[in-house]
Amino acid sequence: MKWTKSVIVLFVIFLASGSSLWGQTTLCWDSSLSMTDRDLEKDFSVLEHIFRKDPNQEVQLLLFNIEVTEKGYRIVDGDWQQLKNDLSNMVYDGGTVYAKLENRIKHENVYVFTDGKSILMQDALPLKPKSFIVNSSGDRNIDFLNRTVLLTKSRLMDFASNLPKNRISTESVSKSETIKGSVYIDNRPVPGVRITIKGKEDVVMTDVDGNFAINAQIGDSILVSSVANNTYKNLRISSKENTKVFLEPNIYTLEEVTLVEERTKKLATTGLGKVDKDRLGYDVQSIGDEDITLINTTVSSAVQGKFAGVRHGQNEDLSQVLIRNGSSSLTSNNYALIVVDNVPLRQSNSSTQEIVDTSYLNPDNIADITVLKGLAATNRFGSLGANGVLMITTKAAVAAKKGEKNYDSARLRNNIFDGKLNIKGNTSINYIEELSSSPNFEDAYAIYLLQRQKYDKLDSYYLDVYDFFKPRNGMSAMRIASNIMERDKTDYGQLRGLFLKASKNKDSKLQYLVASKLLEDFPGKTQSYYDMALAHINSSEYQPAMDIFLSIMDGSANRELTFDGLHKRVRAELKDLISKHKKDLDLSQVPPAYLESTTFNARLVFDWNDENTEFDLQFVNPQKRFFEWEHTDFGNKDRIRDELRNGYSSEQFVLTGDGLQGKWIVNISYKGKRTETENGVPTFIKCRLDYNFGFPNSRYEEYELRLTEKSDRQFFFEFKI
Repeated sequence: MKWTKSVIVLFVIFLASGSSLWGQTTLCWDSSLSMTDRDLEKDFSVLEHIFRKDPNQEVQLLLFNIEVTEKGYRIVDGDWQQLKNDLSNMVYDGGTVYAKLENRIKHENVYVFTDGKSILMQDALPLKPKSFIVNSSGDRNIDFLNRTVLLTKSRLMDFASNLPKNRISTESVSKSETIKGSVYIDNRPVPGVRITIKGKEDVVMTDVDGNFAINAQIGDSILVSSVANNTYKNLRISSKENTKVFLEPNIYTLEEVTLVEERTKKLATTGLGKVDKDRLGYDVQSIGDEDITLINTTVSSAVQGKFAGVRHGQNEDLSQVLIRNGSSSLTSNNYALIVVDNVPLRQSNSSTQEIVDTSYLNPDNIADITVLKGLAATNRFGSLGANGVLMITTKAAVAAKKGEKNYDSARLRNNIFDGKLNIKGNTSINYIEELSSSPNFEDAYAIYLLQRQKYDKLDSYYLDVYDFFKPRNGMSAMRIASNIMERDKTDYGQLRGLFLKASKNKDSKLQYLVASKLLEDFPGKTQSYYDMALAHINSSEYQPAMDIFLSIMDGSANRELTFDGLHKRVRAELKDLISKHKKDLDLSQVPPAYLESTTFNARLVFDWNDENTEFDLQFVNPQKRFFEWEHTDFGNKDRIRDELRNGYSSEQFVLTGDGLQGKWIVNISYKGKRTETENGVPTFIKCRLDYNFGFPNSRYEEYELRLTEKSDRQFFFEFKI
């Protein structure tokens, strides 16, 4: 066996330190999957020298991956054969969390045998000065090992340092970093797009998944161009990861005539008609028909929770709506004015208790709803608008302006549920069937250890095997799942799929670990912040959850991202969190709007793991009428682009008001993926169904579906209100 000069010097230090009658040593032995390729001969040579120096020792052995197992040995006259046998027969599985060693190390003499690979980049080895770190694995994280030595004043024995692939080049190291990103055209990742750095000759092309990596510095300008699509874009690099580039194929040549798309103005509805929103001198809140949840059965429920400072009065009645910044009087009317197609309706009166019926308003016929406050309200409607104005424009009015014939919206949609469904059975998976044939957990785990040699690179393997073992042995299931997180290159769809499975299985420890990994590896996705807050809640850590929710609402979570796509969900979660856990929270800096509780008969939150997935959701109400929500590029292009740009994959639907009682059915049509990529991660969609959301007697159920084959319509789940 060959020894490097540095290793010999370290052993001289060991021997010179002297010995006592009975030494005390702690050995921390990394038993994670990445240590499978360790060089046991070199590791054992270190142990041989330790016990030759001090032949009589009490040894504390800490076997660690995502958990720590402790064993004790008494070494007499240098005989450590039992310890050697146990280490030789070690089973390696799971990722590594070094923080688990905190407060577990008993002795002053400490030797940690590890490769420096951890699930989390911010993880740290809790070592005392003069501890020793030993690595015999060729594929190690040398940056982590060197940083640990520097911070803890430990010493490193790296047997892999002399391997050719690990030798440090003597050439000057560039200050450039690897900048990673993705290029999209029409919301689809595009291969073959040219990426160049301004002032440099380096050129890279996007791969089949639309991804690129180029050496550059933060602040550099890059040119992204596609000859095939006749488009390009210049932009400045602001982040090492998740640089998203959206190219518009907006210039077309047709018989020598060049057509260029024009910028569409954002129009806001005011009391004086449609006005360019950018030219308004005040803020106007509006929602369109795409924002009115298709399962809302009343206009009142469509308005619920959609506008800041707007709340319903008694009985959730639309005519009793209250708008903050309107007048507030004990003797006069406080209810807002409702205007339909520029015609003010007779107002309900809070002082006389006169109530005007608005139940005839059909949410299916609403084109948009706008809230006017203060000057914006009184400019057009005078004193009638003093309490604020709720302006409703119907589709009938819009159609009339266009000279179109208006139809009854329900009849036009032909939305009577016919009951026809594709009933999908459970898809058989070979390796799961093989595990299921085992009579007990021990036999199944032994089969898994053999299986993973074949299926380790299969993206769905550890997700499926985690599901199999969770009801049989929770800790082993978590360890198996953690193998996904310690890979050199983590896949977002795979990690988020694991997060959704951990949530469905109520595995709060795994959910927290995965959420931490998602936020660390994918800070450029807004969903990562939302998921981290949910993990805090499920770990009973309410203050940090509230802090994250508040930072999402005000944008301070990440100033480079836009969190608007999450606001609807976060607002509901935040109010519910405060309502349930006030005594555990510091509310001194919380805006008053979030201190008001929000209640729904039912709330449905859908999450999916693959941002490239297309599907339709169908909701069938107790009257057998169905309502659909499209998650496709064809039917919801702007929404898909916002998801890709800001990185979220969830949606909330609420049921509130009267007439909802009975059985509801949720069906799904899987349309496949917008682009077939090399990513082989299966698509999972999960729904959390909250009954009586916001009430003390609230409860929830969760449903999950694996989407494999494209289908017109298949059953997801049903529920009763």
